[in-house]
Amino acid sequence: MALVAALALHAANSQAGLLANPGFESGAGERVSDWTWFGNAWQSTNHVRSGTYSLKLYGNWSGPWNASGASQTLPARPGQRWTLSGYGLNASDDALAGQNYALMKIVWFGGPNGTGEELQPLPGPGALTGDNPGIESALLTNGTPTDVWQFLSASGVAPPGTMSVQLLGGLFLQPATDTGAVWFDDLKATATPVWGHALSLDGTDDHVNLPDIWFGNVFTLEAWVFVRSHNNWSRVMDLGNGMPMDNIVLALSDGTSGRPAFQAYAGTSWQGITAPDPLPPRQWVHLAATLSNNVAMLYVNGLPVASASNWTPLAGLWRTNNYLGRSAWPWDGYADAVFDDLRIWNVARSAEQIQASLGYPLRGDEPGLVAYAKCNERRSGERPRMDSLHPTTLGQRARVRRSERPCPSRHRPSFELVLHP
Repeated sequence: MALVAALALHAANSQAGLLANPGFESGAGERVSDWTWFGNAWQSTNHVRSGTYSLKLYGNWSGPWNASGASQTLPARPGQRWTLSGYGLNASDDALAGQNYALMKIVWFGGPNGTGEELQPLPGPGALTGDNPGIESALLTNGTPTDVWQFLSASGVAPPGTMSVQLLGGLFLQPATDTGAVWFDDLKATATPVWGHALSLDGTDDHVNLPDIWFGNVFTLEAWVFVRSHNNWSRVMDLGNGMPMDNIVLALSDGTSGRPAFQAYAGTSWQGITAPDPLPPRQWVHLAATLSNNVAMLYVNGLPVASASNWTPLAGLWRTNNYLGRSAWPWDGYADAVFDDLRIWNVARSAEQIQASLGYPLRGDEPGLVAYAKCNERRSGERPRMDSLHPTTLGQRARVRRSERPCPSRHRPSFELVLHP
């Protein structure tokens, strides 16, 4: 029988699938329908990922600096997390050359329908400030592997004053006179419309004792984190049978470096990977760790940052000494952080799966989902009621606070930590 602890929260439905003609299948005279296009933007059959058509972009060859692209503009409001994703292709029969590059981009405006001031984005991955503000995806360049569709994603929270958002589903930039083209296909845009709440731990003794949990050598751990300070080896989760015994660790900080780490113990034998860069203080960041047999991956905001392919297999067993925000080692620090939307899976989720769902709530019955905590509460400052989730307990000063991260729910508003049998 599943164990559920319910706490109320204020939330609203997610908005998904917001783009018209996301696969560029509709068009007239080789121009794609429902998109505002500029420069050389054409419906194409030369290279498609699915369906019959894609979007082809290229420059004018003769220079000077010029751009081509296609966009859609939608109503938006402050606090929404917008994500634009899809696939781009650098094809060998017309490969990008020289300085040419392409990307996806999100731009927020202070007026309706893309009018008014272009607003500076909030800090985060891909944020570009200055004269051309917005959130950018990774780039397609002359160094991008050819003939392989690349998953691209741009995601950010709409800043104060937002009234509309421009979604550039494809943008080709030609700084000089170099040749080449790119193709885009299978785009998707989603938005989370409301603010939520999250679990705040004080870094002194606050933590959550989690119930027993079973999984083996294939799993995924996920959480949104807002770190105030980098306490020594502070944890997101520590799941095990003592110190050290079969521990699975997702740490906020390797020592006091601020660099997140993923570790696993095969019995008492340690193995681990650490991100190259520290987590930014006082910013919401999504962390995920996966293990698929002997391949370990660590992700920050859906992007892989560290990996290893030679881990010793872990035994499938019950882990009974499990914490959120606390280490099994008593000399390690407690988490001085806020947590939201924790997920444990008994499958190794792909980068695309992590990226596609990191900003949105789950139904709760997804295949492989072992435990799910939405971390929301009825009122800020109220202690979470965990009575029905025996033996889960919280430190004395753990409180729920208003979250600066959009935290929607598709279902009945609730905080849930659900353990599936």
